[in-house]
Amino acid sequence: MRRVIFLAVLALAIAVSLPVAASAGSGQHAAITITANSDFTAPGSPAGCACVTAGNGTPASPYVIGPWAITAPSGGSSGWAIKVDNTRGAVTSSFTISGISANYTGVPFTDPVIVLIDVNTPSGTTISNVSSNGNGRGVELDSSSYVNLDQLSLNKMTGNALFLNGSSHIALSNSKLKATADGQVPHNADGLYALNSAYLSIGGVAACPKSQTCNTFDYDTGWGCTCRTPTTSPSTKHPPTPTTPAPTSWTTPGT
Repeated sequence: MRRVIFLAVLALAIAVSLPVAASAGSGQHAAITITANSDFTAPGSPAGCACVTAGNGTPASPYVIGPWAITAPSGGSSGWAIKVDNTRGAVTSSFTISGISANYTGVPFTDPVIVLIDVNTPSGTTISNVSSNGNGRGVELDSSSYVNLDQLSLNKMTGNALFLNGSSHIALSNSKLKATADGQVPHNADGLYALNSAYLSIGGVAACPKSQTCNTFDYDTGWGCTCRTPTTSPSTKHPPTPTTPAPTSWTTPGT
């Protein structure tokens, strides 16, 4: 029996359909960690991520991370494929993550393929064309905002395919979110689990084809989609709340 639950999350739009298949790069790369602007470096660089394939970090030309096939998680047998952590406020450049595949399995169910922490770039951040199969969590957004998620193909994840934690102004389109972990504690095997998050557009955006399905949610033990009402307002680091529905891409906060 398929189940979908929505608990009073603000400005939530849902559309369900067959997503466009995601594509990922074939060039191999180790796990990537970004904690400062200086970490955005080109392949072959002796320092930084050595992962930027295009762009200069401006809103008009964001750094592009990808396409890459990540060969192992950050800790060898656990950890992430890509983490951008702005906890210290040192990541101010604009960036895009695109064409990522996780070429490993067996990590703990709470370990994400891609995680953003405190990323609140006013011009917006895009994560697209990501594929993973049986790898803990898919994408995790912690205290982040103005993020566009497009063409995520997250299959048979042992944790949430998408976990939104204290985040806002998130748009999801053309994606498959599948969590198939039997026996998990509540919500750890949901396709999408949004906790203390608001202003979500799950489908219902211009990027979704009008004649096709936009997002699909398949699951085993968990819910397809669970969105829980925040007990407090999202992080004060977030840009002002818009009064209009979420657009396909975030260009100006508060509009």
